[in-house]
Amino acid sequence: NSDRYERLLEMEAQGVELAEEWLGFMAFFPKTGDYTNHEEYWESRRMAFTLMYRNQATQ
Repeated sequence: NSDRYERLLEMEAQGVELAEEWLGFMAFFPKTGDYTNHEEYWESRRMAFTLMYRNQATQ
């Protein structure tokens, strides 16, 4: 699940439109221990992907 969530974060940052089932997973995963026990990690990944793909879009 962690790998799936990380990939979906990346796809979201790329501007990919996620299917409804993946949006449901994105809403579910932050309520799990895998997320809450490592919340700083997940926020840093979200920020890293956002910055990486924002920078690519402006080049």
